Amino acid sequence: QIDVVMENLGMREETFNVTLYFGPTFSRMQRVYNLAASESRTISFTWDTSGVTLGTYWITAVIDPVDGELDTDDNACTSLTSATVSARVGGEITALSPLAIVLALMSLIKLMIPLTTLLMIIAAVATVLAAYIIRKKKK
Repeated sequence: QIDVVMENLGMREETFNVTLYFGPTFSRMQRVYNLAASESRTISFTWDTSGVTLGTYWITAVIDPVDGELDTDDNACTSLTSATVSARVGGEITALSPLAIVLALMSLIKLMIPLTTLLMIIAAVATVLAAYIIRKKKK
């Protein structure tokens, strides 16, 4: 869902179209009715990304000019963030590339470093404690 917030900066109520562009070719349009002067309103668009090529798409909202509108500079807004269509999950893993194996091992190593550090601290504390107990028994 993509929300578009608009505000009527004019002096009278307006009805107009809002078109949302997802990337260079895909768009959706909604009609906004009776937006009062100084009123703001949010409308929502849904973009079904199934079947869309993986990648990043900029989102642009454009409001059609109304009769007599002099300032149209604020009638379009391109999002500073992008919608990334993620990889679809499914299927079987039939082979692993060397890169996939290296990345998996790196993830395991990142998990093991804190565990190894903790085990070393526990071993050091146990050694000091054992030395203390042995020294205490000799006295």
